[in-house]
Amino acid sequence: MSESADRLAAARSRLTSLRYQAQRLVEVTPARRQVALPNSPLTNYAMAELGGALTQTLIGRKRPGQSIVRSMARNNQEAMRQRQLSEARNQAQAMLGQVETEIRGLEGAIKSGDRRRLLQAVATARGSVRPQTMANRCLAVIDRLSYLEPSEVADPEAASLENSDLVGSVAAILRSFERRLRQHISQELARQSPTWWNDLVPKPVRDQAEHRRSQRERQWPWSTSEDTDLIHFVDFKDYAKIITDARNWETTFARVFRDKEFISLKLRELEPIRIEISHCRILSRKDSLKLSLYSSELTELMRHQ
Repeated sequence: MSESADRLAAARSRLTSLRYQAQRLVEVTPARRQVALPNSPLTNYAMAELGGALTQTLIGRKRPGQSIVRSMARNNQEAMRQRQLSEARNQAQAMLGQVETEIRGLEGAIKSGDRRRLLQAVATARGSVRPQTMANRCLAVIDRLSYLEPSEVADPEAASLENSDLVGSVAAILRSFERRLRQHISQELARQSPTWWNDLVPKPVRDQAEHRRSQRERQWPWSTSEDTDLIHFVDFKDYAKIITDARNWETTFARVFRDKEFISLKLRELEPIRIEISHCRILSRKDSLKLSLYSSELTELMRHQ
C-alpha cells in the first residue's frame, strides 16, 4: 500500500468513532419545537395549584398564581431546551473541527480538488443553525471521505471493478438493499392504510409506475415475472418522494431515517448507480464503495427502527 493510501486509511480509521458520535448526536438532539420537561405533568399541575392557593389567600384570586407558576415552568423548560441545543451545537462544532483537521492533514494524499470540496462542505456545515443539521452534514463529509481514492489513482478506469464476480456482487448488494427498502415502505404504509398505494403514494409516482408497468407488458407480453406490484416499478427518486411525503414522514418514516435531507440525498446518489448496474456497466471503485456504504447504513436504520 502506498504512503497516500496509508494516510487516507489512517484518517478513515480515526473518523470511525467520530461517525458514531455524530449519529448519536442526531438521535438525541431535541427537535426545534420539542421541549425538555423537567417535571411530570402531575408535578406541574400540583405546583400550579399551590401557586393558585397562595394568591387565593393573599388577594382572593386563584388564577394569577396558577398563571405565574405555569409561566415560570414554561420559561424553565425553554431554558433547558436552549441549554441542550447549545451543548449539542458545541459538540457538533467540535466534531467538525476534528474532521477539518483530518482533511487538512491529507494534503498530497488525496486530490486537491477533492480536498478543497471537503473543506468547503465542512465550512457549510459549520454555518448551519441546527446542531442536528451540523451532525448530518458532518456524517455526509465522513461518508464522502470514505470512498475517495488516494492521489496516486489518476485513472478512474484503473479502479473499476473489472472482474465479473465483483460486478455480480455489487448487483447482489443493490438487489438485496432495494428489496429490503421496498418491503419496509410497503409494510410501514400498510399499517397506516390497507389501500396505502392509492392513499399515501404521491400521484406522480403512481402514474409513472403504472406507465412503466404498461410499457413492459406491451414490450414483453410473454414475461412471467412475479414482480408485478406497482412498488416494483419505482426508482430511488420515487422512494425518496414516498418517504418524505408530508402524509408519511412524521407518522411513519421520521423515526427511522430521522432527517429528510439525509435520506433524500442518499437515495438520489444511489439512482445513477442503479442505472449503471441495470445496464451491466462497470462501476468505478468510488461508486462501488458508495453503494456498499449507503446500503449498509440505510439497512441498519431500517433494522433498528
